[in-house]
Amino acid sequence: MKRILLPALLALAGCSEQPEPQACQGLAACAAQMQQRVVSHADWVCHPELAQYLVVVTVRLDRQGQALGLGVSHSSGNSMVDNQSLEAVQQSLPLYEVSSLSDADFAEASEINFTFAGLDR
Repeated sequence: MKRILLPALLALAGCSEQPEPQACQGLAACAAQMQQRVVSHADWVCHPELAQYLVVVTVRLDRQGQALGLGVSHSSGNSMVDNQSLEAVQQSLPLYEVSSLSDADFAEASEINFTFAGLDR
């Protein structure tokens, strides 16, 4: 099983409103849409006092985009930042975009690492 890496390295994108759900076609389009939705819940990345932190949250998905497993795979060392990053992914579930992927693309996207970084990263 491959992992798709979605860097949610957001200076400004994480500080915007939540996007409306839309259908996507292809792995790149679906990955961008999932990233945008998750990032919209990651408000901590916009706060200058938290700018030095980096967190990686890994989620394993079923074919409908529901989480089979979810956790912090790289901690920032700050439990509040880690928890808020985890919550950003949880609030975005289900990641329904994976249901429209081909079997090959789903095999690559069934486990996703979301990387959250503050403004200084």
